Amino acid sequence: MKLIRLLLCCSILLMGCDDDSSFETGSNNYLPLQVGNVWIFRSMQDDNDYRHYKRVTAEVTLDDVVYAQVVSGSYADGATYDTAYYRVEDNGHVYFRRKNSVSEENRFRLYGTDGDTWTYTIENDDTVAITLTAISLNLNNKNLRDCKAYYYDVSQWADEEYTTTLAKGIGFVHEYSNAWGWGQVLESATINGRKFNF
Repeated sequence: MKLIRLLLCCSILLMGCDDDSSFETGSNNYLPLQVGNVWIFRSMQDDNDYRHYKRVTAEVTLDDVVYAQVVSGSYADGATYDTAYYRVEDNGHVYFRRKNSVSEENRFRLYGTDGDTWTYTIENDDTVAITLTAISLNLNNKNLRDCKAYYYDVSQWADEEYTTTLAKGIGFVHEYSNAWGWGQVLESATINGRKFNF
């Protein structure tokens, strides 16, 4: 009788196991911008050991608008080479602003669905077109489902096309230059005090 109970318990446990190596964070937030969140990326080129980081360093107010300040830089020497500002509206539209700029760009729409497109105008009246694609992304045998890949293109420019992919509960997971054929993938992240390794 004990053997039957043991077999029954094991069967129930095994039925609950999922062998597709899906990775769940328990959050639906595609862009967690709390101060202290960090993303560490590695180069997609096998012969390149370069590491890059993004870090939310502060909440700042610019022109009476509150943003998350995100600095990017080299992980090896800690040097910062870019500062950007992000804000998320209640409708899920994410606005991006560069340091020393007063204009915003609607880079992401977090509640968007596969195939959504939108445009906006930047300096010199150039037009940015964003296309959203729903994808699954495999990072080191961890399958991230329901990711959102945002393809950026300015029709008047050459070689600027790139794709940024966001994952639920993590945010930035993949950045790729479609024009140049190189990019970076997430190696680890610390989101709201929780560490994720890939």
